[in-house]
Amino acid sequence: MGTMEFQKDLSAVALEMLLIVQPEKRKTMQRLQLDKQTDSRSSHQSQGFQTDGNRNRPLQYQGNYHQGQEVQMQQIITSCSDQGTHVTVEVHARNSTPQLFKKLSFGKGFQDNGKRRLRPPPETDQQHGYDVVGFYNKDQLSFKPNDVLQSGKSICEGYAGLFEQMCSIAGVQCMNLSGHSKGHGYRTGQTFTEEYDHAWNAVYLDGRWHLVDSTWGSGSIDDCFSKFTFRYNEFYFLTHPALFINNHFPDNSNWQLLKPTVTLKQFESNMLYKSDFYKMGLLAAHPEEPIIQTVNGKVAITVESRSPMLFMFELKGAKEYSLMTLKRSGMNLELYPQKTGSHKLQIFAKPSKGSEELYNCVLEYTIECSSVDRNVCFPKALHQPVGHNWSSERQGFLKPSQRGPIINTNDGRCDLSFILSKDLSVLASLHSDSKSLTEDMSRRHILQVCQGNKVDFKIHLPHSGNFALKIFAKKKSDPGNYNYIFNYLISCPNADVKWPVFPQTYSKWAEGFELVEPLAGRLTANRNIEFKLKLHSIAKAFVQCEKMCPLSLNKEGYWEGSCSTSGCTEVFVMVLENANHKFYSHILKYEVESQ
Repeated sequence: MGTMEFQKDLSAVALEMLLIVQPEKRKTMQRLQLDKQTDSRSSHQSQGFQTDGNRNRPLQYQGNYHQGQEVQMQQIITSCSDQGTHVTVEVHARNSTPQLFKKLSFGKGFQDNGKRRLRPPPETDQQHGYDVVGFYNKDQLSFKPNDVLQSGKSICEGYAGLFEQMCSIAGVQCMNLSGHSKGHGYRTGQTFTEEYDHAWNAVYLDGRWHLVDSTWGSGSIDDCFSKFTFRYNEFYFLTHPALFINNHFPDNSNWQLLKPTVTLKQFESNMLYKSDFYKMGLLAAHPEEPIIQTVNGKVAITVESRSPMLFMFELKGAKEYSLMTLKRSGMNLELYPQKTGSHKLQIFAKPSKGSEELYNCVLEYTIECSSVDRNVCFPKALHQPVGHNWSSERQGFLKPSQRGPIINTNDGRCDLSFILSKDLSVLASLHSDSKSLTEDMSRRHILQVCQGNKVDFKIHLPHSGNFALKIFAKKKSDPGNYNYIFNYLISCPNADVKWPVFPQTYSKWAEGFELVEPLAGRLTANRNIEFKLKLHSIAKAFVQCEKMCPLSLNKEGYWEGSCSTSGCTEVFVMVLENANHKFYSHILKYEVESQ
């Protein structure tokens, strides 16, 4: 059963349900009418599973449906009660594809221009669905199917009871089960008492039993347990027993449908995987224990998947330094909680395709932090995930010179290069928590060189510490803004590092230009400075200081020359693109240090 919604008029109710029946023999399909007498016996026959007085129910049915009995029915089975309620149930053959949320009608239904339709379930409508208020007042609730239909809402016992009754009408063997669950309010690692907190069903189809939780399959409750939202979740219909036991522990171990069965202690200590974990094709998570102890202030978590996925996470109760890297088959996560104690970690995921989809929680851990690693300090601007990954490859960045997420340098200098598979315009910026690295200077510590489809970055750090190197791109034909693609963590422990900015480049600094020297954007005063550049498609090149100093082209294709910084505060490199042009274009600018 998926979602339930009824109109306020009790004489006209509408039920929306997924009910799939697969009878064993379908050679002859004839109409089966259940008259009032059959209807009056249905409640008695639904009790056909007998118990031994200890809540133990043998897998034996005493009603009208027997294993191996030939079932004769057409695709529509109809039943009428004394009140005139008209129930229509759709029955599908084994190889047919059911239409989810098939419209079933009761009474007059809901009319729209003479056509029967179901009103879409509003998310804010608390009159129907899961009875949040009734959960706290169970003694005042009736779980009889007729009462659930009339009220239009119930809790898990009402869902399971109504599902059982509807299966009985359709001629499907169904059991009403109860036990422990890891649902709303569950705390990782908690123990369960003798009081059972949930109800669900088992149905007998195709010669074997299957498990169904129509309550969890119909929607969810918010964190405050104040609002129910209709959200059909097919995972909880005919769920494999090995997955169902992850969060359902029946009072009778036979109804686990597993060999060997899981003990209550194992159920309590086992990892809780959310339904979206399986629906998204995730395979495994390590560690497999729900409670993780930090080792020297650190925990490491790995999630494996069938296909590339996007991940995010949230650690509650503590600021954390973290490093998440994406793989084509999952992700790796390193966490450094900055507060001792017990903290809840949630991991979210979504498919790589369809970025408009929301992240869904797939895992929960409890992190027990006994000590804090104060030596770890990542910049606030560092974005997760870190490093080159399958996502940045899809956006055009191939063959990175740096594979890992961290670039380590002792002298404060490093290089990074990529091959571009798309016609992209690329930018990079450097970020740290130090106030000395202003936004204006964040790109001046990076010198970018493009040669065809290859892009190179030379990075000179302004000081020691940890930095986020962010890379942006856009299509060259796109006049819009640059989009963030990915970032690296650059780490430099050398306290003596202090590199100046690179010279300022102008728009005329063309693709394929290369600066060999001087790389420092600030030149020493009263010095003779040597210049060497690789420029193409120009007629002349000059350095302008106190006077104009021409550069000459050598045999290797480099423009070379020198000038003195005496008597000037700025130095420019200029080019004449055509010998017939009269105006020079600025391509580089240097500052001269004060004397």
